Amino acid sequence: MNKVSSLGRLASVSGVAFAGAAHAAVPAAVTTAIGEAQADLTTAIGAVIAAMVVVWGLRKLGQKMGWL
Repeated sequence: MNKVSSLGRLASVSGVAFAGAAHAAVPAAVTTAIGEAQADLTTAIGAVIAAMVVVWGLRKLGQKMGWL
């Protein structure tokens, strides 16, 4: 059991090391594109959440006023 857990730890540590090395080789243009995509995705998620809150609020208002 100890051999399996230590091998798993070794694999995860080596995976992190390779991920760091792969990230260092990414060109600046790709890093910029990833940053822009992240900002766009954050904005889109915020818009979806805001729309859901508006729909929920309108349904609550409709229930209180007896429209629904």
